[in-house]
Amino acid sequence: MDREMLNLTREEALEILWENDENFEIISDKLCDKARWSLNYELIVKRKIDGKFFQSFYSTGSTESQEESPWEYYPPEFKEVFPIEKKVIVYE
Repeated sequence: MDREMLNLTREEALEILWENDENFEIISDKLCDKARWSLNYELIVKRKIDGKFFQSFYSTGSTESQEESPWEYYPPEFKEVFPIEKKVIVYE
């Protein structure tokens, strides 16, 4: 299955992340990993014109001393993903 890739500049990706792009809606922006100096996030967005979903990963500095901002060290990659409903068992 071919998945669409969005070719965005860092500035365009930041506009989506900051919710300044009316063409995209943030579905999920969750912390997925912590390192000593960075926090790593998974971002899922929905393109409003066609309802397609895209996933990207970015990191930020873990403290105010780290001056790392999203997609600072690598270009943004937004890969098409598909929502899949899954059954999950939890124990309480």
